[in-house]
Amino acid sequence: MNFHENEEAVSPVIGVILMVAITVILAAVIAVFVFGMAGDVQTTKTIAVSAKQTGTNITVTYQGGPDHNNVNGLSFKVFNTAGAEITPT
Repeated sequence: MNFHENEEAVSPVIGVILMVAITVILAAVIAVFVFGMAGDVQTTKTIAVSAKQTGTNITVTYQGGPDHNNVNGLSFKVFNTAGAEITPT
């Protein structure tokens, strides 16, 4: 009796299975990395403000808005017509 089987196609099949497995694992690692970064994205809040210039003063009035309960603080930057930031004195 001859118990030798035809093993010619075993090596290419194992190679294909390994390539598919590596591709799936690599895709899973990339997906975890990308979706993990999405948690750091901050949403913009919508509020209403008005600004009025009187001489050299600028008065900013906070008027609320749809997200007024979610606002923890406000920050402003003022720029001149040339685009340079004006720092308060």
